Amino acid sequence: MKEQNPKQCLTEGVKVGLKAFIISYIISITVALVLSVAVLDEINDLVLGVYGTSHAISFGLVMKTASMVMHIAAFNTVGSFKIGLLFFGIIPFASFYIADRQDNRDEGFDGKILIIFAAASATFSIALSLLAIASRGDLLTMQLDYFGFVNIVVTFVITFLIQATIGMNYGISLIPGGLASRTMVRLSFGVAAILGVFGLVALLKGLVSDVLLIVAGVVLLIPNIAVYVLFMMMGVSIQMDSSVQKLMAYAGIDVSFAALPLIVQILAVVGMIAIFVFALMRIDREKYFINLAGFSIIYPSVAFLAAYCTGINLGLIKNIIDINMGISLFQAFVVPFAMIWVLGLVLFGVRRLWGHLDILNKNE
Repeated sequence: MKEQNPKQCLTEGVKVGLKAFIISYIISITVALVLSVAVLDEINDLVLGVYGTSHAISFGLVMKTASMVMHIAAFNTVGSFKIGLLFFGIIPFASFYIADRQDNRDEGFDGKILIIFAAASATFSIALSLLAIASRGDLLTMQLDYFGFVNIVVTFVITFLIQATIGMNYGISLIPGGLASRTMVRLSFGVAAILGVFGLVALLKGLVSDVLLIVAGVVLLIPNIAVYVLFMMMGVSIQMDSSVQKLMAYAGIDVSFAALPLIVQILAVVGMIAIFVFALMRIDREKYFINLAGFSIIYPSVAFLAAYCTGINLGLIKNIIDINMGISLFQAFVVPFAMIWVLGLVLFGVRRLWGHLDILNKNE
């Protein structure tokens, strides 16, 4: 890694942020074109029903749609309106990966890289805020106004954590609890995604006969489903508005943890405990509690971020049903935090006991 002073780190961060923003915008324009040509009127009809009007494709419409895609990808809100589809997070993730790919490999993960991350996130957030001001107006008869302090902060935090997640693949061992966190993220989300695919396919096959629609549904929804399955494995259920619960009950669908058969509940929790223990075993016995503390902050923070990004609030749809659902942000952090400390202390005690038994056996 080449030595850089703080000023050089800031300069590099600004460049990375601008490159990531440009890449994100190009991808978003492409997505906006597809949406405008293929499904814009269908989305309008879904949201507004008979009160909606059709929209002719125009340059202004595509640009506003691209802006909306950018903000959705950064998990911004308009008031309480939020489309929390984790799938769109691929846009900023891919953009930052491409913008700083070589430097991530060369520089690893240390204190100076955090300055670059912060500068890049600040640049991206400011650029997105300027885009929000420029694209204010109506879209699908909805007031499009993503400019606001909360969205600026959310964009900064989201993009910073995206870069940190990418950086976890390079030199993560330098961070207390880094190896355990990386192992936990990969295993827990990977297992949850696999289980989610099987569950989602089974659900969609019962509701949809078109194979292409099933494939599209799986691709679009599986990131969210994986997060919901992840928390269900910790005993945390999805929270939703009562009208959504009634609709799902009418359709015979119950996604709560309590609705699962007892044996499935037990297997899910035991499986998650096994993953936690496996990750905890990556922590070296030297400086165990420092690494345990790092693990207990990093992974719950990732879980909290996943819960925030998958929260959905579409408001009143067709003046009939209020779509509002997601994972409790409090539980998203506290539950994995508590599991890490409880299991970590148990593992520490078992190791100490095992060590004493070895000493006794050797003395005999």
